[in-house]
Amino acid sequence: MKVMKRIITSTLLLSALALFSACQKSEQQAPAKGESIVFTASFAPETKTVIDETGKKSLWNQDEIRIFNGNHAEAQEYVTTAVKAATANFTIKNPGAKFTGTSFIAVCPNSLATKAWWNSSADKTINKLWLKPEQTATAGTYDPEGHVAVAYTENHELSFKNACALLKFTIKSDNIKEVCVYSSNPNDVLSGNFSFNTEGSLITTDGDKYEKKNYVKVVGDFVNGQTYYMSCIPGKLANGFTLEVVNDKAAKGKDKVYTKEIELKRNKIYDLGEVKYEERPTETKTLYLEPDVWKADGAVYQAYLFNGSGHQWYKFEKVKEGLYKVSFPDQWETIIACRMNPAGPASDWAGKWDQTNDISLASFGDNNCISITGWGKDKYELKKVTVE
Repeated sequence: MKVMKRIITSTLLLSALALFSACQKSEQQAPAKGESIVFTASFAPETKTVIDETGKKSLWNQDEIRIFNGNHAEAQEYVTTAVKAATANFTIKNPGAKFTGTSFIAVCPNSLATKAWWNSSADKTINKLWLKPEQTATAGTYDPEGHVAVAYTENHELSFKNACALLKFTIKSDNIKEVCVYSSNPNDVLSGNFSFNTEGSLITTDGDKYEKKNYVKVVGDFVNGQTYYMSCIPGKLANGFTLEVVNDKAAKGKDKVYTKEIELKRNKIYDLGEVKYEERPTETKTLYLEPDVWKADGAVYQAYLFNGSGHQWYKFEKVKEGLYKVSFPDQWETIIACRMNPAGPASDWAGKWDQTNDISLASFGDNNCISITGWGKDKYELKKVTVE
């Protein structure tokens, strides 16, 4: 069975471009119903929800934000009707609610701050924000529900800062359904929960019960020739990262690995260049068998390989006296080593004399050999052999 894998051709510019310039504008505030505040929001030469045609400015676009009160009042949802605007007025979504105070933290979009919390006005850190590990492909921009911006104010004017970095890439082949970036270190954090200090723009991911992912992906119907963005939590990736693509048949191409250290900074764009899907030759895996007591009666040896979607028989070939090997596509999850009747039937359970238990290929670790130690399904051990 031939396995398709993904490969990416990418010119990794890793240029720390300053994200987006934007206008700032102040307006007089008026009380909303229920004596709640109307906020005016703009960008602090930063970004928010829609990237304009220049690719260097983001605009408000009928957004919904969540605003926290330093007096520990319950956070409120605010909305704007503005469309592709640099500055927008936000009014409270629940006109019956009363929401006033002297200090506020706002998060956009609202959906990524529903479990967030703020200690008090003395601490300008908003805790437990959420960045989606899986974001929706949106041509020319990023998922509007997949990028976090934060603002702190002691009046009614909100000047938002990006809390994320952006990875930019251009699709250069058809039928791509997923583009993923993941760190070589499972302890790195590219998505999940994080906190943001509005005063020093510091990012932390070490909160109690925070969910952390070392990857971020964009999924959807990508269009050949279009540019896309994915948001990620800023941080240093000491061992680099890997870029992968999945096609419309759920087949993965070969990983493109970047081994150099990189620091992904808040409010920067990193251009990953062109992304393509290409097949590559199927990789194979080789395992060995020491039959020991199974050598009796002229037996032959076969391996039964399977996973959740299929199975296949493979024959062990003699390497030297007392040692056999089998090679197979690296697509299977489990192996059963079998002692078979030389008279047959071959590749058939009816021809089986003896067998091992199901052995997970992941359980081999650095080992590469099944050594039979006696009669019975559990009479074997995994070991490492070196063949010259």
